[in-house]
Amino acid sequence: MSDAFADALDAIYDDDNSAVAALWKQGGTGDGVACRIVRPLYRGNTSSPLALDARRAPYELRVRRSEVPAVAAGDTFTVIETGRVLTARHADPDEEEIEWVVLADSE
Repeated sequence: MSDAFADALDAIYDDDNSAVAALWKQGGTGDGVACRIVRPLYRGNTSSPLALDARRAPYELRVRRSEVPAVAAGDTFTVIETGRVLTARHADPDEEEIEWVVLADSE
């Protein structure tokens, strides 16, 4: 990864307008690991009756692989400022394999 690209990515994660502090717990248990996640993006389909409850709708978040080595279904991310818990449903690395793209449910 080029220094310019790394600097740009760091700027996104360091900016409180685009990322938030979170606590990642493998399997949803344990002490957890502090990390920063790009603010969760609501991906619910409001035309579906199943998506009317936004608290259970799928969200997309991103987390740096340097902070969280692996994400699996059942892992949780607790957003520090709100206490909201997001439970990973599925995760894949991005194209550059720098971040995890995580689909999650909100509890």
